[in-house]
Amino acid sequence: TVKIEVFNNFFNNSFNNFFNNFHQFFKIIVLKNFFKKFFVVFFSSFFLFFVFHCKPKITETEKYSISYEVNGGTAIASVTVKEGDKISKPDDPTREGWTFDGFFKDENFSEQFDFNSKIKKDTTIYLKWTRITYKVTFNSNGGSAVDSQTIGQGEGATKPTQPTKSGYTFADWYKDEALEFKFDFATEKITKAITLYAKYEVLIVVTFNKANATITGLKTEYQNTDNLTMVIPDTIEGVQVKNIADQAFQNRQKLVEVIILAKAITNLGNNVFESTRIRAINLPNSILTIRDSAFYATLLHNIQLPNQLKILNSRVFSQCRSLTNIKLPNTITTIQLEAFNRCSLLKNITIPASVTSIGLRAFEFCTKLTVKVLGTTPPTLNMFPSGVFGEVIGENTTHVKSIEVPSAALATYKAATGWREYTTGGSKPNLLTGY
Repeated sequence: TVKIEVFNNFFNNSFNNFFNNFHQFFKIIVLKNFFKKFFVVFFSSFFLFFVFHCKPKITETEKYSISYEVNGGTAIASVTVKEGDKISKPDDPTREGWTFDGFFKDENFSEQFDFNSKIKKDTTIYLKWTRITYKVTFNSNGGSAVDSQTIGQGEGATKPTQPTKSGYTFADWYKDEALEFKFDFATEKITKAITLYAKYEVLIVVTFNKANATITGLKTEYQNTDNLTMVIPDTIEGVQVKNIADQAFQNRQKLVEVIILAKAITNLGNNVFESTRIRAINLPNSILTIRDSAFYATLLHNIQLPNQLKILNSRVFSQCRSLTNIKLPNTITTIQLEAFNRCSLLKNITIPASVTSIGLRAFEFCTKLTVKVLGTTPPTLNMFPSGVFGEVIGENTTHVKSIEVPSAALATYKAATGWREYTTGGSKPNLLTGY
C-alpha cells in the first residue's frame, strides 16, 4: 500500500509537473508564435490594403504623336513627345518642280506652325508648296494673236488654237525664229521660259503657166473670197515666178492686199491690178517694168517703188484717190501720160534729177500736191493740149498746189518751154518757186 501510494504520488506529481511545464511551453511557444503570426498577417494585410486602396493616385505624363502631311514632298518621320514639350523643326523638304512655303497648322494653310509652341495633343503638320512656273509665249509671226500660257516646271504646254494669217495656211510651231526646230507638244516639257514661233505655208490662190513662169489669174474657188490677201510665192510647182500677166487680177474687187515673195519677178503686166481694192502691196527690187494702168483706180495708200525702175508708164497710178505717199527712185527717167492723174490726196512728191521728161496731165487734179524738182536742168514737159501740172488757161482747179525748183535754176525753169506756163500769172497759175 505504501508503495502504491508512493507511486501514485510520484506519478501525480510528475504528470502535474509535465502538464504545467507543457502548458508553459505552449503558452510561451505556441501562443507566442500564434500571436506573432497573427500580427504579421494582420499588419501585412493592412499594409497591402493601404498600398493598393489608400495610396494617392500617381498620373504618368501624357505622350503625343506628331505627324507630317508632306503633300508630295520628301517624307518626314513622325515623332512622339511628352505633353508640354516642344519639337525640333525638321530640315526643309524638297519636291521637284515646287518651292517649299513652310509648315502649317491646318490643311488650308491659314496659320503657320510655331515650333516654339508646347505640344498638348496629337498634331498633324501640313506642308505648303508653290508650283514653279514658266511663261510660254507664242509669236504668231503676223498671224492672229495667241495667248501665252503659264506652265508648271516639268509639265507640257497645251497646243493652242492655230493662228490665222491672210494668204497663208498655218504649218506648225517652232522653237527658233529661223523656223528650223519644230516643237513637239506631246513629248517636250517646259523647264524655262520660252517663245514659240508660228510657221506658215503660202496659200496658193493663183493660176500659173509653168512654160513662161507667169501668173495668169486667180483660182476660181478664191474669186469670191472676201478681203482676200494674195501671196505671190517665190516658186510654184518648182518654177520661179517671173511675170504677172496683163489683166491678171483686173476688177477683182475682193482683193485687198498683195504680198510678193517672188525674188526673180521682173514684170507686172498692163492693167494687172486695175480697179481692185488693194490697199497695200510690196514691190521687190527685181521688178524692172510696171506696165500701163497697172494700179489704175486702186485704194493704195503708200508705195515704195523698185530701185531699178526707169519708166512710170501711162496711168500707172491714175485715179488712186487714196494715195498719200510715194517715193520715186533716182533711176526714173520718164513719167508718162497721166501717171498720177487725179491722185487727189497726194501731198508731196520729189522728182529726181534723173527725170528727163514728164507726160501730159501727169499730175492733173492733184490739187493738194507740192512738187519738188531736184534737177537743175528742166525736164521736158509734154504740155499739149492741157499741160502737165494742171490746166494753164483760164481759172480752174486742176493744177497742183505748188512747184519747187532749185533757186539757182529758177530763172532757167521760168524760161523753159512748158515751165514758164506756170509762172506768168494773170489768167495763168503762178506756181513756180525756188528753194
